[in-house]
Amino acid sequence: MQRAVIALLWSGLACAGLEPIMENCLQPRTKPEQYVVMLSAFEQMNKNIAVVGEVAAWAKKLNRIFVEPTYCYSRVAPPFDSIEAGGSVLQKELGNHADRLRELNRTDLWKCSIAKQRLSSVRDIGDLCRNVPTISPATFLQRLEAKPALKESLAVFFQGAHLKEVLDGSRGKSIVYLVGLHRRLVSNHDIADGRCITKTCHGLKAGPAPSLIKVARKAADKARPYTCVNVRSETTLTAASLRCPAQIYAATARARAALPPLRNGTTLVVSDLYSSTSGTYTAGGRHDHLKEILRARLENLLFGGSRTAEATPRPLNARMCGAGQQALLGTSFKRFCVWCNARGNCTACDLCYPAQPAGRRRLVAVSGTRKGPLEALLRRDAPGSAKAAMTEQVLCALADTVVMCAKQEGCPCGRGLRSGFVSAIRAYRAQLGGSVATDAAGGIFSF
Repeated sequence: MQRAVIALLWSGLACAGLEPIMENCLQPRTKPEQYVVMLSAFEQMNKNIAVVGEVAAWAKKLNRIFVEPTYCYSRVAPPFDSIEAGGSVLQKELGNHADRLRELNRTDLWKCSIAKQRLSSVRDIGDLCRNVPTISPATFLQRLEAKPALKESLAVFFQGAHLKEVLDGSRGKSIVYLVGLHRRLVSNHDIADGRCITKTCHGLKAGPAPSLIKVARKAADKARPYTCVNVRSETTLTAASLRCPAQIYAATARARAALPPLRNGTTLVVSDLYSSTSGTYTAGGRHDHLKEILRARLENLLFGGSRTAEATPRPLNARMCGAGQQALLGTSFKRFCVWCNARGNCTACDLCYPAQPAGRRRLVAVSGTRKGPLEALLRRDAPGSAKAAMTEQVLCALADTVVMCAKQEGCPCGRGLRSGFVSAIRAYRAQLGGSVATDAAGGIFSF
């Protein structure tokens, strides 16, 4: 009896968000062998939480146990390490619908190159735990191992499926697998307004995990005063973007002038200009080189006043190239740069430059005498992982002031509030007691 009481109390603490990694929060009257499992979902963490919320609501209405989602980087991923591990029936079902698998066609979503992370390691699942019968992925896999026959009783549903279809198609089946569902009933405007993370959607509100906020606050307090500069470029880079570092620096200068202690404070740059920090970033060729240029210029301005280092790559000006060089540039940017580097003339056509020495590639950039606590915290998790992304967002939200595009429709130099990453920073900042006033001391300065 005493053990039962202790277990009940501990479960209550887990549901209150005091214990970030719960093993289960099963409710009374739960059917013990019927489950809902997300194998994948469209979009990344800050937006697909709306899909998680809707699927959790389905699980409750279906009187099934919801299996806590796992993430590979910022994408919902299967709890299995391979398609074979899910059993022959699942393998056959997915094989029959190969054209509808989207992300699941990628083996790296099954066998993730980093450790998969549970939803509860990143988000506060208190609402989920209190309202929906839920178990951890590990518990689910243990039950499959104990009763292999469960793998033979399943139904798979894809993007476009609705609750009634799932209800009718899963009768008598032990497991409902959901693949590639899109966000519904939660618009980009809702995302910009903090829906699903600081405001409820589908009965769920899932902000940062309390333990994550706690360690971020500790690091932030030691680093103060600090400015966070957030730049989400994603697919927007063009030659015109080369003017952006100066514009971002100007907005940062305004923020520092409005709050004078920041002039000698710490600066944190959070951006997808750094490798492996965005799953939606356009990669390859000229785009990657533009990213290198922008990153170098931005750091030189933010960390060195208005100085521009001689080593900073210069922008492409094809008119400076000879006809033969232009022809080579047109066929292969990589071959053009090899040609340029081989002649030791990496600025002749203004874009190619030698590779950076080993160890120079960073995932975030921090400058200032008190940068240590921020750098140490940001090194804890695998770059690009769900937890690393959430840590970046919370640290940015906790900054004394933030510089980022604060417009719904976006800015010429970066994504705005329709980006899940950008809107999350604004929502968390408000939730954590920071100012979200635009262009006001201690608020958000837009570029």
